[in-house]
Amino acid sequence: MMGFPLHFCGGGGVAMPGMPGHRQSDNDERCNIIRRSSTRKRRRRGVLLLVSAAILTSTVDGYLSSFTLRSSHPSQYQGYRPTGRNAVQSLQSTSSSAALSSGHLSGDDGSQSLFKHVGYDAKSIINYYDQRPWEVGLRLNMLGLPLLGWYFGLLTDNLLKIDGKESTERKRGAELREHLVRSKSVALIKSGQALSLRPDLLKSKIWAEELGRLVDSVGSFSDLDAFAIMKDELGDIYPKVKRAKKLESSSFTRRSGKRTRLSRLVESDPLLSMFEFYNDARSVASASIGQVYKARIRRGPVLEAAIGKEAAKRWGGVTVAVKIQRPDVAASAALDMYLIRRTTMWLSKFRGGDVVAIADTFGQQLFGELDYTREAQNCERFRGLYGTGERWDDVDVPASCVELTRKRVLVQEWIEGEKGPWKGEKGIEMVRIGLRCSTDQLLRTGLFHADPHRGNLL
Repeated sequence: MMGFPLHFCGGGGVAMPGMPGHRQSDNDERCNIIRRSSTRKRRRRGVLLLVSAAILTSTVDGYLSSFTLRSSHPSQYQGYRPTGRNAVQSLQSTSSSAALSSGHLSGDDGSQSLFKHVGYDAKSIINYYDQRPWEVGLRLNMLGLPLLGWYFGLLTDNLLKIDGKESTERKRGAELREHLVRSKSVALIKSGQALSLRPDLLKSKIWAEELGRLVDSVGSFSDLDAFAIMKDELGDIYPKVKRAKKLESSSFTRRSGKRTRLSRLVESDPLLSMFEFYNDARSVASASIGQVYKARIRRGPVLEAAIGKEAAKRWGGVTVAVKIQRPDVAASAALDMYLIRRTTMWLSKFRGGDVVAIADTFGQQLFGELDYTREAQNCERFRGLYGTGERWDDVDVPASCVELTRKRVLVQEWIEGEKGPWKGEKGIEMVRIGLRCSTDQLLRTGLFHADPHRGNLL
């Protein structure tokens, strides 16, 4: 693609019959412009290759160091058997660094993902993936090659002079969104969600519209896997629910009509049958970290045994949103943070500022979002300030059922509403309310909504 203009410029120095002499110098100037443009493109590609090479070099160096360590101290690694989808079950302290033991990550058995107990630990992530260069290389290929192909598509559109057409922008925006979804990268998807709010940075309103679909349409995972995770997370109340289930004498009426195999499985399970799921027990929305089910909490002795009589009185019969975390989201976040941190470690050698600390702050925030119990606590604090109707009669905040919320399962009150963008007077009023509430959060309470995209506002 670059050879064509260079070949053309090479022939531009040939004098043509009837051509004024000054035209040749014009051709030379055009050749210089094309060469400078080609040089800039080569530099950009070179930077991408250097970043990839730096990450791979750091990874190989770490792998060689860890190989030497294992040879010197084989007892620390005895019995280690990595699998294709690894999970860390415990953190073992050593005199020099944290050694991680391997488990299995599977939606079928509901086992936990990477760094279940320790959250974001940059040193442990680096040590863990330094010993897995092939896994890191595969991740780089999975993330980099599709985006590189998408970038070449932009260059082709520019060369063909069709990059300004609406249909072309729509196509490229959709391709970018699909690449982010297929990557299953929490970091990339959340970055896309943030960019959808800044069309001024993207320089394309159409791209922002396409990326805005990442808010609630990221692709769902298996409903069976989701319910397996839910059963695993609520396993602490299973003995009480099972005993109450035996004593219960059909306290609810089963839905009539044809039911799917999934809905029959849900109704036959003691834990899951506490909920009456809508949409044939299939998800109604999906996001970067989890997917959402609409359900109604059933009244009765089973619910009372599970969460107590007071909480059962409050939540029995309430329609709720059940958010279940993706089975591999923590492993994906850990590997993404490894790549980001390795890149910032390399960049810190050439520029000022503590870019590594910035990456670690992003990692702490990202891993903090993986704990739904923390999210429920923050939601209840926010609701106490803005959702009770005492000071803000035009703001409503859903209540969180903390009794049924766990680290990977969040149960909240279901609120009906219209998702943005809102047009006309309704949209102007939403902006007024949002500005007043945001200003109060920043200047008075100090507790503010950190993710106010249109998927979180109705």
